[in-house]
Amino acid sequence: MKEKAVRLGCAFFGPVIDEVVGASDFEPGEPETVRRFLTPVLERTRRPRVS
Repeated sequence: MKEKAVRLGCAFFGPVIDEVVGASDFEPGEPETVRRFLTPVLERTRRPRVS
């Protein structure tokens, strides 16, 4: 079930992320700032949730 959810998430969000990154005109250093923000966000969204 988890693998299917990951595949579905990547199928949906992958193209969206590619479009956003491709459309962005980053200044030097800005991609690193974005990476520093998104890395912990991704880590937190991957944590198992307790119901």
